[in-house]
Amino acid sequence: MVCVAHLRSFFAFAALALAYFPHCWAVTVSVPDDYETIQAAIIAIEDDPDPDFDNVIEVARGVYRETLTMTGGDAITIVGEEAAATFLEAENEGEAILSIKDASDVIVRNFTFRNGSLGIDLNNSDVIIGSNIFRLGNNGNAINSDALTNADIINNTFYDNNIAVSRGDEATEIRNNIFDNNNVAISPDTLIGLVSYNCFNGNGDDGVVGISAVSNEDPLFVNISLGDFHLKENSPCIDNGDGTDFIDDTTADMGAYGGDYADVFPFKVQNVAVIDASASENTPSVTISWSANESYRITNSMNPGGYMLHYDSDQSGPPYDGDDALFSPIDVGNVTAYTIKDLTRESIDLSVPVINSITVSNQTLNISWSAAPSATGYRLFYGVNDFDGKPIDVGDVTAYGLSGLTNGVTYNIAVSALYQKTYYFSVTAYDNTEDPGHTSDYSDEKSFIMGSELSAVMTGTPEAVMPFPLLPDEGCFIATAAFGYYDAPQVQLLRDFRDRYLLSHSPGRWFVKQYYTYGPKAARYINLHPEWKPAVRVALLPLIAVAWVLFEASWFVQAVIGMMGLMMFSALYLWRKKRASAPIIHAREVFS
Repeated sequence: MVCVAHLRSFFAFAALALAYFPHCWAVTVSVPDDYETIQAAIIAIEDDPDPDFDNVIEVARGVYRETLTMTGGDAITIVGEEAAATFLEAENEGEAILSIKDASDVIVRNFTFRNGSLGIDLNNSDVIIGSNIFRLGNNGNAINSDALTNADIINNTFYDNNIAVSRGDEATEIRNNIFDNNNVAISPDTLIGLVSYNCFNGNGDDGVVGISAVSNEDPLFVNISLGDFHLKENSPCIDNGDGTDFIDDTTADMGAYGGDYADVFPFKVQNVAVIDASASENTPSVTISWSANESYRITNSMNPGGYMLHYDSDQSGPPYDGDDALFSPIDVGNVTAYTIKDLTRESIDLSVPVINSITVSNQTLNISWSAAPSATGYRLFYGVNDFDGKPIDVGDVTAYGLSGLTNGVTYNIAVSALYQKTYYFSVTAYDNTEDPGHTSDYSDEKSFIMGSELSAVMTGTPEAVMPFPLLPDEGCFIATAAFGYYDAPQVQLLRDFRDRYLLSHSPGRWFVKQYYTYGPKAARYINLHPEWKPAVRVALLPLIAVAWVLFEASWFVQAVIGMMGLMMFSALYLWRKKRASAPIIHAREVFS
């Protein structure tokens, strides 16, 4: 049994612990979970501060259009969840996005300030501005600090601002920042102290450069248009700052992704796409692809990061715990495409469509198929080599015109039926700092409906529309009837002969017109009397041979045949000439 004395000792120790450890803790509130707006969270902490606690306002990813003011705040940290995805914008034209006055021990970090005339206005305050991105535009100033402010402006990225930093006193330290494409980087140029380890590139006026600067060198941002200001490999801003990177304990990088408050998140993966790979893999499969994240902590050739593939079939959105094939998430390594095989097709017995017909026209194949009971749509597969074209979801129809093809090329065609069993896919990137490293936010989700088994494969060859004359809707050509199918190579040769030679002059067009007039009747007769097909094929062989020589034979073979033809023509001509010049001997002269 536990005696009363032991219980009293336990409670005394617990009371002592509760009295001591709060000084090491922080009061944390979340936006928008605890407070709908950032300003509401600031007001709540200012109205009821606890001097024994650091007060932290955590702001989730998103866009916040507010006029933020902090007056007399003490020991308050405002931190965005991810600098590249937590945006602060001006609510009213001409007002600062964030004004801080008469405050001390304030930290503002991991935000993107954009779309305003002034980002942060500092008055008589003690502030750290760290690991933020400022892109206010050519008419916007990023940070304005008055003469009574003691500020540390460290590891920020300033891109495309009017004035990046305007300070009223040398007590404001400017260190480890990147200034790129601003009208003025640091103003005024009369205050030169406490400026060090900054990168300057493409500014109209750098202003105060200070010591240990990197000047006139491209910082090599990954993708400015997307707002990805991570650094590529070989950036001059890597390991050229002062201090240590929080991310990997190496010498600090310049910019928002280095230093003590470095944003650890890789940029969200872009351009995720999903296609049906079932035809090529011979099992229910999908191939997911995405654009490479070019941050140097992911692309490093000696120690690269990689990607995690997440999927689910039960519901959209995280946590993506699919287990149909492999268990999600799948660490696919440093690749930009991955195929998941052996997925589940459908939760119902979905029948396989049957292709009924394929008709041709200029650069187009018109495909029709049978309806599959319970299907909600259909997917069309096509390609020259197996199915090398991207599958097309054609909707809940049973006919489709596949256009944009190449005339004279034979395509494989198949169809699958779809039902509303949907897979959901997302990709995250991780860097090389841990195992696995710091991980990005989920990419935009892509959904995909897995279809039934594929129909039997059929082929079709698109053909240019004849300018003159038109083929009747019924019947078929004699050659097609003789050789049995439209795509027979002999039939294709004769079509080419028609298009390129007969239709190029008036006598040939007259012949084609007669052929189109009487050919369908002859073709129907041949189909009704198949015993005539061998004889017709033999009769067509000379014309097919001529077409083959014209289109398929090498130049050498064409030259040899041409010479042989010329020699035969010459021999025939000489023989006829000799015969015409020989004397005529009458019978009566012979027997006289």
